[in-house]
Amino acid sequence: MRTEKEMMAIILGAAEQEEKIRTAVLNGSRVNNLAKKDHWQDYDIAYIVTDIEDLLLRENWLEQFGEILIMQRADDFSLSSTAKKKSYTFLMQFTDGNRIDLTLVPLEEKESFLKRDSLTKILLEKDQAHPLPPPDDSFYWIEQPSISKYRDCCNEFWWVSLYVIKGLERGELLYSMEHLNIMREMLLQMLDWNIGSKYDFKVSTGKNHKFIQQFLTQSQWKSLLQTYPQALPDAQLKAFWKMVHLFEEAADEAAAQFQYPYNSAEAENIKDFIRKSFL
Repeated sequence: MRTEKEMMAIILGAAEQEEKIRTAVLNGSRVNNLAKKDHWQDYDIAYIVTDIEDLLLRENWLEQFGEILIMQRADDFSLSSTAKKKSYTFLMQFTDGNRIDLTLVPLEEKESFLKRDSLTKILLEKDQAHPLPPPDDSFYWIEQPSISKYRDCCNEFWWVSLYVIKGLERGELLYSMEHLNIMREMLLQMLDWNIGSKYDFKVSTGKNHKFIQQFLTQSQWKSLLQTYPQALPDAQLKAFWKMVHLFEEAADEAAAQFQYPYNSAEAENIKDFIRKSFL
């Protein structure tokens, strides 16, 4: 596997040799001092260019980055419903284990692009320098919820709980599992808000909450893992009630922290309704 030094030399070399590339930028975990360093980290690279179309037409210039195992052209991907952008992204996994997510950004979008992510470091600047503050993860900090967001998170959790039980009663296990996942997203959101409040909302739990373990007690972490069940009915039902218990604890804590009212009557009514009607 090529080292970080070798990869950066290739990335910078490609930018230096191609006249249409005016600026090279590194984003993501490799400029985040808080992220764990390992060989699984992608190289999130942006080239700010004068002519995207020319680089797209002669795609063989990508071969200099290494032998490609698989590639996605994210902006042409038919399974994605994202709106077309002026930039263009190649996701490249190489046979030696390295990966580059390479975005081509038109020169006229340079200023707005550089402001888009606080985890941004300029590697190469051929034209007028564009100084940036030191990279940090502030764009990803947890935001304090408004009272309406807090209320809607609670409402969504309890509303979707009925879908889980309905799916279990019908034996529609994939349906119930999908709605368990939605409930868990509301739980994770509530846990995030409580974590944020402890750090003056200057903290991030990472993409897909991947750093959340370090902010939870051992008991909370163990309980959270127990909300990821096998698809079997009994396992899903056990995970469901574990999630209910965790969510109520988290919602109560958030209500006290933010001085928001928690609709405990709604929660109790839903639990009673489930016990009487379904189980």
